[in-house]
Formats: sequence, C-alpha cells, structure tokens
Amino acid sequence: MNEIIIMKIFGIGLSKTGTTSLAGALTMLGYKTRDYIGVTRYIPHDLSCIPREELDGYDAFTDTPIPSFYRELDAAFPDSKFILTVRDAKGWLTSCKKQFTVRHAEIQNEATRQLTQEMYGCTAFDEEKFLAGYTRFVEGVKAHFKDRPQDLLILNLCSGEGFVMSQEWWHG
Repeated sequence: MNEIIIMKIFGIGLSKTGTTSLAGALTMLGYKTRDYIGVTRYIPHDLSCIPREELDGYDAFTDTPIPSFYRELDAAFPDSKFILTVRDAKGWLTSCKKQFTVRHAEIQNEATRQLTQEMYGCTAFDEEKFLAGYTRFVEGVKAHFKDRPQDLLILNLCSGEGFVMSQEWWHG
C-alpha cells in the first residue's frame, strides 16, 4: 500500500509581514487555513509544541508559531511548500513597535514570551534586537532552502506583490 503524502503550505513570515493577508489569500484559493495558532508551551525545535490536531486539521498555516518551527515542519512534512513573507525594515519595525509593547509582553502567556525572546532576544520591542532577529531569521530561511528554490516562495505583500504564484512553484 502506498503512503499518502499530504502537502501542506506553511507561511513562515514573521508577524507583521503580511501573514494575515497571506492567510486570506490561501483561504480564497481553497485551502483550509489556520492563521496564528499561538503557543501554550514553547521549547525551541520541539514540534510537539504545536498541537498535532492543528497540524492534521488544516492545509495551510501562517503566523506564530509556524516561523519558529520551519525546519522541523520541513522535516515532518516532506513535499510541502513554504512561503516567506517579507517587508521593508522601516515599515516592519514601525508596525512591530505598535504591537510588541511592554504591556503586550506582560499580557502574553509564558510560552509566547519565550518564543519572542528566542526570536528577538527580548520580549518587548527593541528596534536593534528586532531588526537583528528579523535579518537572522530571513537569512536562515534562505540558507535552509538554498538548494531547493522550488519549495520556497518569497513574497513582499506589503510592497504590492500579489499572491498569484507561478505554476512551476505551486505544482512543483
């Protein structure tokens, strides 16, 4: 009996890079999409932090915690596609400054604070640390997929790039 491989689509852009817009586009394309699962437990590189029923119940995912686990998701779901949403640094930082306030950090659960600390080196907005975390993350994603460009689509939705993907990328 042949094993059935279910392709998933993982939007691995960081928060404030157009993840909600990507989720809407994927939904319009007919994918059962889950935007912002969030976390109740966070351990770096431990995919079990994402409830299995979430991963099994949807075709496409965007926002936290998906970006933090792109390597593990890539290993667990072979033949899946990954979409990295990016944004110009100035606009991204302005948006992050509005959201990731000290008050926001205080009302988050411990797992979310740990994830934010892991990604940026702080739990509330710090321009230098957020920019360094963003740059490190994007470069890490590009390096991870450097030999598999057919598995990674990089979109800058905030600059007006649409979600019409090339047939070669979309259908592999």
